[in-house]
Amino acid sequence: MAGANKFFALTVSLLRYQGLSPKVHVVTAIRTWKPGQLHKAEMLVSALAGAYVTQEGFNLRDAGGNHDSKSDDSWDDHELYVFAAVDHFDKNVDWSTADLEKFKFVEESLEAMDGTIHRAKDGCVAEMEDVDADLLRLKQYGEDIDSAQLGQATVIQSLEAESRMWLEAMTIVTDLQRVARS
Repeated sequence: MAGANKFFALTVSLLRYQGLSPKVHVVTAIRTWKPGQLHKAEMLVSALAGAYVTQEGFNLRDAGGNHDSKSDDSWDDHELYVFAAVDHFDKNVDWSTADLEKFKFVEESLEAMDGTIHRAKDGCVAEMEDVDADLLRLKQYGEDIDSAQLGQATVIQSLEAESRMWLEAMTIVTDLQRVARS
C-alpha cells in the first residue's frame, strides 16, 4: 500500500482487520504519451469516477500531482501503444472525420436556407412596395380614401406579421450556423 492514498489504505486496512480479503486492481485508465497530458488525464478520470472525498471517493486533494514521475522511455512506449499497438486512435480519427462531414453538410444546408430567407424577405419588401403603389392608383381613380386606408392597414399588418416571422427564422438560422461552426 506504499504510495496509496491514505484514506484508501485505511479503508483496505480496516477491511483486512475485519477478516475480509479485499483485492486491489491497478489499471491504466487513460494512456498518455506526453508529460503535459498526464495531469489533465488524472483530473478527468478522478472527476468522472467520483474519486474525490466530496464525491464519496478517497481523494482529498486535486488529482494530477505526479506528472513528471515517468521516465522518457515509458513515454515512448506509451506513444507506440496509442498510435500503433491498438486501433483506438485511428477509429477516433475516422469517427471524428465522419462527424465533421455531417457538420459540413448541415452548415451548407443552413447557408442555403439563409439565401432563401433573404430572397423571401426581399419579396416581402417588394410586395409592400406594390401595395403602396396600388393604393396610390386607387386614390387617383377616386376610390374611397377611408376604405383604401383600411385595406392598406390590413395588408400592412399582414405583411408586417409575415416579415416578423421571416426575421425570426433568420435569427434561428444564424444561431444554428453559429452552433454548427463552434
